[in-house]
Amino acid sequence: MTAPHPDQQAPPPYPYQQGQPMYPQGPPPPPEMPVGTMPPPPPYGMGAYGPPQGYVDQGPPPSSYKALAIVAVVVSVISMLTWALTIPAVVFAFKVDSRWMMGDAAGAMKASKLARNLAIIGIVVAVILNIAVFLIFSALGHATSSGPPTL
Repeated sequence: MTAPHPDQQAPPPYPYQQGQPMYPQGPPPPPEMPVGTMPPPPPYGMGAYGPPQGYVDQGPPPSSYKALAIVAVVVSVISMLTWALTIPAVVFAFKVDSRWMMGDAAGAMKASKLARNLAIIGIVVAVILNIAVFLIFSALGHATSSGPPTL
């Protein structure tokens, strides 16, 4: 390189040439850990990242009433008229968990109540219909038989 002309000054050195960073630095780095050690694990029950922003603990999920809905379907096998109530009860019972996992607490509560109500109504109606059918057939059978069976 050639030397600058005596009337010209040399350009100022770049900041990194003076030992200063070119960009402002953030907070200092964490102290170095000894070789072979790991940071302590997070407290029990906390994930590595913690709950998401805006997360509100909604408590325990509502009951799905799956067992009640399935029992209602089994009870309604004899009286097929109540399947219109008991099959939707099973459908709503299986929607409770998926809605709860998606964060739709109101939808899960609504599906839970619908499953319970439809299953109970279906069981009651099925029992009443089964009793009525039994009474009707037993009355018809008793009315047609006038005496002991003949061989």
